[in-house]
Amino acid sequence: MKFLSQMKSSLGDKGIFQTGGKGRNIRKRILVPLAFVLVFLLAISVISVYWLQSWYVKRNVEICLKEVQKLLSTELDEDAELLSSQIDTLEDNKNLQDAWQAKDRDKLLSYAMPIFEEMRSQHQVTHFYFVDPDGVCFLRVHKPKRYGDKIDRFTLDTAKREEAQAHGIEIGPLGTFALRVVRPWKIDGELVGYIELGEEIDHITPKLKEIIGAEMFFVINKKYLDRNQWNEGLETMGQTGEWDLFSKFVVVDQTTKSIPSQLRDYLEKHQSDIGLEHFSSTVEVSIRKKRLLGGFVPLIDAGSRDVGEIIVLHDIREEGALLRTILIILVISGSAVGLSLFTFLYFCLGRIEKDIQVAQSGLMLEIEKRKEQEKQLAHLATHDALTGLPNRRALEEALKRAMSRARRGTESTLLFLDVDNFKPINDAAGHISGDKVLITLTRVLQESLRTEDFLARTGGDEFAILLEQTDIDQAQDIAERTRQSVEEGTFAVNGHEFQVSISIGIALVDGEQDIWESMSNADDAMYRAKKRGHNQVCSLYPAKK
Repeated sequence: MKFLSQMKSSLGDKGIFQTGGKGRNIRKRILVPLAFVLVFLLAISVISVYWLQSWYVKRNVEICLKEVQKLLSTELDEDAELLSSQIDTLEDNKNLQDAWQAKDRDKLLSYAMPIFEEMRSQHQVTHFYFVDPDGVCFLRVHKPKRYGDKIDRFTLDTAKREEAQAHGIEIGPLGTFALRVVRPWKIDGELVGYIELGEEIDHITPKLKEIIGAEMFFVINKKYLDRNQWNEGLETMGQTGEWDLFSKFVVVDQTTKSIPSQLRDYLEKHQSDIGLEHFSSTVEVSIRKKRLLGGFVPLIDAGSRDVGEIIVLHDIREEGALLRTILIILVISGSAVGLSLFTFLYFCLGRIEKDIQVAQSGLMLEIEKRKEQEKQLAHLATHDALTGLPNRRALEEALKRAMSRARRGTESTLLFLDVDNFKPINDAAGHISGDKVLITLTRVLQESLRTEDFLARTGGDEFAILLEQTDIDQAQDIAERTRQSVEEGTFAVNGHEFQVSISIGIALVDGEQDIWESMSNADDAMYRAKKRGHNQVCSLYPAKK
């Protein structure tokens, strides 16, 4: 019924149920908003698909970055195993042992050089050291004129400290980035020195590109390099590099001939803020009509230092083409479905308009009739039919509001009233007379209360009074005045005069309890008043004055 009333008000205001030709506007009033909704839904769909596809692409890039890190670790471990197997052969070589124990550098070089040449051609070994137990280089087979210097590297320190083989990637004094394997060399169980093999890791880059299918750039932080030694290392390895391209790092290896301008601009922009320590954002560049999206993988050396980054750029052209295809299909199919729906509704709503015009007169009369019934039912739902007072449901709603105000610091009190010995009145004069007594009692209570006090009949001969913004002391005074008014009142019905008294219980509404606890407290206090002999006011709380 409430729905019918609202429908009349809303549709009547819009002219749909007005007399005359305005009812025909229903088609316009529905189809125009529907068109906007369909366009909005299509736009949301396009945006959602674009977002999901972008998320998918970024997720693939993240997987690619993790895969690069995993594959690099795997490749380094495999190469370390290979170098370790070469050291197995070297440390058992009798000629090398004799030359080492004789401290004959030339003879040691003559035996070691053929072995080094074979390892370099077959296994990319680029570094071959014999190191004294105190860490002094006795012979660099790959550069025999340099010897006698102290070797200060994490792998050698770890091998010396743990008396076991150690490996890892390190930056050498010449700025070369190499995988190094160092093993303590023992002859007849006695430590005589250390054998170290190393390889430049630039041969790993093409492998990673082939497996991952991504472009890569290896960059090293300049704080771990010396410019002169780095240039010397490039000359030794027959390579070229650009030290001044960036202020904080250098590119030591890459899978493309040149660095894309967008990547160069991005790195130059961010290096002053975060250097090479943990790039967290992604970068998008173009290389030869390729659209690349990538990120950064930290390069950790044997000393657990973050010495650089691997910039990995994944080709996302296929994902981009797929996204464009999906969006085109979505727009075409969505537009076709929307147009079909729009056309169908256009004709259907035309027929509905005619039916509405036929039915509107009778419907308006029915709405008016039921609107009046609704008002009556709404009043009955919250008021007592006999006394016209608010009922228990209305009291509960008022209590909820009072409880909310109490939690903000405004206390109220609740009074429960019960007529003493009301049953004998019904027995003596009948229930009709009893009802008249309750009506008279209602008037007496209303006259004794303030205008802002909330009086309700909760059932039978029971009443409740909600005193808002009233403390216990004030409630005691009001309750006592009300009790006296009833005691002094005249209740004459059909020639019978009755003496009526009430028992009153008081409870505090302070926000610390819910409405049910407050009502229960008031009820308990009322029954205490009855047990004390009726015609009493009882509170569970002591007066403050």
